[in-house]
Amino acid sequence: MATRTPAAVDQKVIAVVAQWLDEAEEAGTKLSGAEVSRRLGVAPRTGQRRIDKATDFRAEQQRQQGRSHLRSVSNPS
Repeated sequence: MATRTPAAVDQKVIAVVAQWLDEAEEAGTKLSGAEVSRRLGVAPRTGQRRIDKATDFRAEQQRQQGRSHLRSVSNPS
């Protein structure tokens, strides 16, 4: 059985919270730290931290998608 590092588990949780943020946005509602804490079974402040990280994650995903049309150019020597 493979062991998961806390960082890998945290990234998966952040991705799930980001999905919840997307769903809430589509429904025209706002996802609260309290709701995230309830769903994850963590403290309300931790739920808010997860939202903060998920918001950063979504922004990075959007930046990456915005650059997907760019290609790498190397300098021939």
